[in-house]
Amino acid sequence: MPVNRVLVDGLADLRRELRAASAEAPKALQVANKQVATRVADRARSAYGGEHQAKSGRGAASIRARATQTGASVVFGGPRAPYLPGQEFGARRFAAIGGGSYRKVFETGKGKLVAATGKRKRITQSSMRQFPAYVVAPGGRGGRGYFVYPTVRELYPQIVETYGDVIEAVLKKAFPTG
Repeated sequence: MPVNRVLVDGLADLRRELRAASAEAPKALQVANKQVATRVADRARSAYGGEHQAKSGRGAASIRARATQTGASVVFGGPRAPYLPGQEFGARRFAAIGGGSYRKVFETGKGKLVAATGKRKRITQSSMRQFPAYVVAPGGRGGRGYFVYPTVRELYPQIVETYGDVIEAVLKKAFPTG
């Protein structure tokens, strides 16, 4: 499963300085991380309900927020909902076409699965029909996702603003004279 991370140069040094200046700073960062992760998880749960008939239950319940002083994350799937990564990222479409050979399958505009065999195209069935089609992310790496990753992309400006506000408040408290 792809993991996307944002690395900030000097963040470890800033955390060290904040810890030395104010005992409340690390906790404030953890609270901000939890706030961001909870917002994304709640919105992703809602998006999951829009995509799948089982709007609640194990799938929706497996989308959870986690936070530490150093980061925020949204986790999903697990032993009680092992199908969720397939629902989030989809599956590549391959199908058997005579004699056990496998070819890449794509969807036509009418929702039918078509396998290319030379110049001919045949309507076929895929063994991974229970999952939506895998679609490459806008950046070209990993899957674009169907409910968690699109939610992160949608909320990104708000996430950046939240972190900016929290860091500014912590810095004002830690360094009142500027």
